[in-house]
Amino acid sequence: MGSRVSHQSGLLALCLAGLAACGGDSSDSGGTTSQNRAPTVDAGAAQTVDEFAAVTLAGTASDADGDALTYLWDQTDGLGVTINNATSLTASFNAPDVLATSTPEILTFRLTVNDGTTTRSDTVSITVNDVGLGTNSPPTADAGGDLSVLELTVVDLDGTASADADGDMLTYSWTQTGGPGVALSGADTATPSFTAPDVGPGASVALTFELTVDDGADTATDSVIVSVSETLSVVSVAGRLTYERPGFNLRCRGLDFSNITLEPVRRATVLLLDAAGNELAAGQTDDNGNYSFPGINANTDVRVRVRAELLQTSGQQTWEVYVRDNTVDTGPSYETRPVYAIEWGLFNTGGTNSVDNDFTATTDLTDYREVEGMWHPFLVTVKVSGLAEATGVDDAEMARLRAQVDEMKKQMEQMPEAQRKMMEQMMEQRMSGFEEMLQGAGDGTMTIEVRVKELRVNSGPLGGA
Repeated sequence: MGSRVSHQSGLLALCLAGLAACGGDSSDSGGTTSQNRAPTVDAGAAQTVDEFAAVTLAGTASDADGDALTYLWDQTDGLGVTINNATSLTASFNAPDVLATSTPEILTFRLTVNDGTTTRSDTVSITVNDVGLGTNSPPTADAGGDLSVLELTVVDLDGTASADADGDMLTYSWTQTGGPGVALSGADTATPSFTAPDVGPGASVALTFELTVDDGADTATDSVIVSVSETLSVVSVAGRLTYERPGFNLRCRGLDFSNITLEPVRRATVLLLDAAGNELAAGQTDDNGNYSFPGINANTDVRVRVRAELLQTSGQQTWEVYVRDNTVDTGPSYETRPVYAIEWGLFNTGGTNSVDNDFTATTDLTDYREVEGMWHPFLVTVKVSGLAEATGVDDAEMARLRAQVDEMKKQMEQMPEAQRKMMEQMMEQRMSGFEEMLQGAGDGTMTIEVRVKELRVNSGPLGGA
């Protein structure tokens, strides 16, 4: 084996060679000693095997100096195994049992070689897959989410979300563990059913059920609670109304329909209609878009309609805002033309009070009717009374009105120039008149009328330039 030579020895050899060239004793001249070269090592290619398989680790190594090499295999990651012939180039081991919940398992091995002076290493990964041969992975039971139901209704339990990591066939067993006894139909299936018991006026009861699943080796359980309440004759129907508000498209005229925010429908007239279109109740949304209709017959198909109007007809200050049909110049007077409205599909009031009947007015233009290639022509009339008298009477309400005017002016300022000029022409001097009313000038009554005969949609893609 070659030995490593120091820098000092190399310099000495060069000096001796120089002396010999100058007439020194050539018989005493010596040669230099070569440096050791490190061995090379390859731990072999990565493999994918099944659990319990016999696996061979086949490494290769060489040394340019021809030095004798020693070998050592060790494991650096994964489930521990016993390595056979760990001090030879070719070693082996038996793949471990892998659970279905952790498959595949990655084992990493390192082969280290040494030539007596220098050490080099390389690693290889072995992927071990579960094939269902070893330890059973227990199943998981899922009895479904807790339920709230009405008395005397058919209730379906649902255990279909139960699973087995090994893919084993499951058997199901449902038992009632609490509450008034009921007859379970299909108790040995994933989806049994029963009829909820009758409960007293104003009362409710809780029924509990336990699901046990078995994969043939292990079992698992889960429980579900079913709350049963009395069926009401009348209920409250409530929810929140919002609308999609597109931002202004600063690259061209119009609106940017790719920039949508949800805003509450504030202070709008809300109607509750039955399936035949008869009005069951009327109300108004609050500043957050919330509405509520108490005293509605239970188990009735209804729909919510919103009229494009804002009304306050009593108090120190009143206003009336309407958005009416303006598709033609002739016909009924503007005051008698229909007010635009949007409505949503039928839903059932059920037998309990509900507060999550939320709806959104979207910007999908197909929801609006088309007249001669023009979308949604409209007439806006605004009548505000009592503003001068209200100044100092209800500061909060006046501040809200001022904020609305400021917001309208801000939106107009953000419009492209051509669109802003069009709006200014339509509004003429009425905006300043409105501001005067807010400041307490005039007789306290003002009427604004804006007629839009043509409101065209950009021909390009929504939100495009």
